[in-house]
Amino acid sequence: MTSLTIQLDDDLKARLDALASERGQSLLDTVYNLLNRNIEIDDEDIDLDGPYTEEEEALLYSPENVEAILKAAKELDEGKGILVTVEELRAMIK
Repeated sequence: MTSLTIQLDDDLKARLDALASERGQSLLDTVYNLLNRNIEIDDEDIDLDGPYTEEEEALLYSPENVEAILKAAKELDEGKGILVTVEELRAMIK
């Protein structure tokens, strides 16, 4: 196993804590499961270029998702965090 240290803003940490609590999991288990699920989704070779179903488009363009993407992009521009490919993330998790 490899250790991974991440910094989260207070709001995201609170949301993750709430999600973990709802699921009866630890914060670590919840984050691990979210990361693992994202890799599984990528492994399914989803066509990211569309066309999308209405449900997929609603999720993609949900206010929360758009806000998270814009915030992450801003933080990357400010030198906060790192940009990695899915392959690099897989290697970090293994």
